Amino acid sequence: MATCSTHRRGGVAQRHSLNQAGRRAHDRRSGPQGDPVVSPGYPTFERLTQREDEILQLLAKGFLSREIALQLSISLETVNSHLKHIYNKLHVRSRTEAVIKYLH
Repeated sequence: MATCSTHRRGGVAQRHSLNQAGRRAHDRRSGPQGDPVVSPGYPTFERLTQREDEILQLLAKGFLSREIALQLSISLETVNSHLKHIYNKLHVRSRTEAVIKYLH
């Protein structure tokens, strides 16, 4: 996978692949009224919040829920709540499915 940038956030180096950056840009585009732009061949998903996106990035890196809670200084219950919202928005039933959709 090609790498487009490396930067530090919270003391941790992060790498973003071109595929991930393109996927996030696609998911965040919106029309004049804030409605998601529908591209041919792409399903429409609800936008993820910034925190949900952060959690999904950590899931994609292989973090466990308790590690995510420690990394983001939030409770385990809050992580699980965000995960439920992510699953609903992406129309998936597991963290594996959520990461697969996130990476593609």
